[in-house]
Amino acid sequence: MLENVQAKKAFIIYYASDLTHSNEEKVASLLQKLFNDKNISAEKILLEPKEKLTLKQQLRMEKKIELANKQVDLSKADYVIIGSPVVDAITSSPIVNSFIRGFEKKDYSSTKFVLFSCGIIPGLAIKKMSSLLAVNGIKVFDSQAFSSMFEFDKKKLIEAESFFNRFF
Repeated sequence: MLENVQAKKAFIIYYASDLTHSNEEKVASLLQKLFNDKNISAEKILLEPKEKLTLKQQLRMEKKIELANKQVDLSKADYVIIGSPVVDAITSSPIVNSFIRGFEKKDYSSTKFVLFSCGIIPGLAIKKMSSLLAVNGIKVFDSQAFSSMFEFDKKKLIEAESFFNRFF
């Protein structure tokens, strides 16, 4: 558990292929609201590739996917939350993996990295993202795999609120 430390900034970085019915978007929006309710500035960043790629292309090009998003200095954040859909019932999104691979070598010792994934079955998405972060010497503070074959409703989002409360 965290000591009672007042954080100033959180980034909620995630990928969702379909924002209309995205559980990742619902979790990210809820987390943003919960951070803001605690007077912690939270910015949501939806990861977007520069060019539209099929899933097959994403999986093939994972190490070379260019993102349209501008680089953000994550070392200045107190919290970095990274969310991904579970792809092919196995792994995290190649777009999220590409984002993590692109981290600059910096001192992230005062930043809490938190991961979440959404899918029908949990898969190994959290493990994949954790491994990629470990390459940069980043240890994951907490993680949660949310699984459901349906769109998240208020009842399901209670799990995300409980997850958030673990940060403090």
